Amino acid sequence: MTKKAFLATCLSTTMLIGWHAPALAQDAPAEEGTSDSGGIAEIVVTAQKRAQNLQDVPVAVSALAGDELESRGVSETSDLQGFVPSLQITTPYGRTQPNFSLRGVSVANEFSASTASPVGVYVDEVYQSFRASHGQQLYDLERVEVLRGPQGTLYGRNTTGGAISFFSNKPQLGASEGTLTVGYGNYDTKTVEGAVEATLVPDKLGIRFAGTFAKGDGWQYNPVQDRHVGTTNTIAGRVSLRWKPTDTVDINLKGYIARDNPLAPNPYALGQLAGGRDVLGYSRFDPAQNGGAPLGKNEVAADTGGRYFTSSRGVALNVAVELSDTLSLTSITGYDGGKYRNSPFDCDGSPNSVCALRYNSVSQNFNQDLRLNYKGDRLNFVAGLYYGVDKIDTRNEIDFFGVLKPILQGAGVPNSFFNAPVSAPQAAAIAPAFAVNPALDPTNPANCSAVPTGNPNGFLDARSLIALLTDIQVNNSGGGGFGGAISAACRAAGAPPFGPISGEQKYTIKRPSAAIYFDGSYDLTDALTVSVGLRYTMDKVKYQNGRTVLYDLGGTIRASTIPYTFPYDPNAPALEQNEKANRLTGRVNISYDFADDIMGYLNYSRGYRSGSFNGLAYQGTNQVYYIQPEQINAYEGGLKMRFLDRRVQLNLAGFYYDYKNHQVTQVIGATTFTRSANGRLYGGEA
Repeated sequence: MTKKAFLATCLSTTMLIGWHAPALAQDAPAEEGTSDSGGIAEIVVTAQKRAQNLQDVPVAVSALAGDELESRGVSETSDLQGFVPSLQITTPYGRTQPNFSLRGVSVANEFSASTASPVGVYVDEVYQSFRASHGQQLYDLERVEVLRGPQGTLYGRNTTGGAISFFSNKPQLGASEGTLTVGYGNYDTKTVEGAVEATLVPDKLGIRFAGTFAKGDGWQYNPVQDRHVGTTNTIAGRVSLRWKPTDTVDINLKGYIARDNPLAPNPYALGQLAGGRDVLGYSRFDPAQNGGAPLGKNEVAADTGGRYFTSSRGVALNVAVELSDTLSLTSITGYDGGKYRNSPFDCDGSPNSVCALRYNSVSQNFNQDLRLNYKGDRLNFVAGLYYGVDKIDTRNEIDFFGVLKPILQGAGVPNSFFNAPVSAPQAAAIAPAFAVNPALDPTNPANCSAVPTGNPNGFLDARSLIALLTDIQVNNSGGGGFGGAISAACRAAGAPPFGPISGEQKYTIKRPSAAIYFDGSYDLTDALTVSVGLRYTMDKVKYQNGRTVLYDLGGTIRASTIPYTFPYDPNAPALEQNEKANRLTGRVNISYDFADDIMGYLNYSRGYRSGSFNGLAYQGTNQVYYIQPEQINAYEGGLKMRFLDRRVQLNLAGFYYDYKNHQVTQVIGATTFTRSANGRLYGGEA
């Protein structure tokens, strides 16, 4: 979304049933007790997997307690960026599909559902691998913690950008309680959020139910479909069961389900040619093409706009056992599944059928983290084992140049016609002379003579595509419209017209990951502390069942590009590829207490992000290549200070990142490529 449907004009009421406990961090209260003089309250976090005052944690971390989230009006994930330094959140595919960026490290513009986020997202300490469901549990929260910089020696997966942890409220095993918040905002947006908790056995057994609902009209108008889009349509629920059979054993079981199904806003397209016109001559600024007036800023005329559907469900089990006064063992088990359907997505933002995509993915994920915590007088450490596997089945539908279908059918072209202009390396049939020598005049029929390249059947006729581009340049040079499926020069030379690119792409990405990690700190003096963390990760990435087929004008499969067969051979084996990578990463941190309320630190860390395959490739097997893992060397220094009897708090941080193999997406024509890039990032926070 480019605009929130629920704004500050919201009216809300809250009802308390019984006693409402304060926000918690693990079992320790979030220290709302201020100093005697009324100074700033302390917040207890578990950023280093043990309860600590936020100001004593020698890394860049931000935390928002549940009551603060409520008071600041945080109703969806994107609201967090106004309260956390160096955090940006974009939601191009709906409010439940956020892309997080920490200090410029992000998923960037990677469209493929198979790409993991470099910013780890955790809910109740369970890693969330499926990006489409990252925003579906932001309600009834105890707190949110945001760690900036590479992570891996304390958390489930290795990440280069940081970690965002959401902690939901769990039963307190005291008095029964409940909350209900009702809201109304612009675009007729109605919201309801509530929770109710019952203690079945005092101090032993309790259960909590929580849910949220939001529904509202859209902020963008589509005159072609005569409807408002960019709507709000979300519902989610959670049940949490807590059992403490003894004082040293704490068992928490959670199940949840969520669904988001809004009408999607359409892309705001400016057009590539003069006057804001696209390749077919359409411009949103042309009154004659838009009912007598240019489109407004919240209007997009799109022919195939659809919905952004996401759903998720899962269970999580957290078992914490205190083995002694200094040792504790924690097991975190999570299983979740999700669905993502962006269908259809009008990628040209015009009333013509130029580009429409249908993305469909189903995810199944399992995560197991087992860690041992030791807390002594001077030595503290966390040691753990991690295993996780995520599987994403993807089925995408390709639909380019659909505007040609009625033109060809109206001209009497049979449904069996097939000539899709896809420049697959195995399939380029013939090319005009001016494609070989750009200096030749493309309007001269003599230069459209065919040059055979090894495929006499004419499948994927490259000269048709080039002829189309020539025709567009000629017809649009004076602001005109689309002149036909092939230029007059090449029609005279006998080149056939080309048809729409219509097809289906399927593949599965499976990523098993195992790791062993350790992070320890030692107080050399009362003021000086040294921390060291190490992690060894073993990753595999499997690209399975890869197949892309293309349809003729009537919708019959005629060819496949992955693997390449023409005529289509359904018995050809699907594309299978496997890669693996093992990496050692870690951190070194030195902190010093200059005074009771002034602490400084220096930190070096190396982050790692698993490699991937170029999942959205569809034109040839050579495009399904492996992208090497990311690596980042991060240097950071900071100060955490409180003044004037803790009435003023000031935290400073500066950082420098050296990045290698950053995964970024490049779109060339109608093809998406994931590339690797090197670079540097630096900045400061206050």
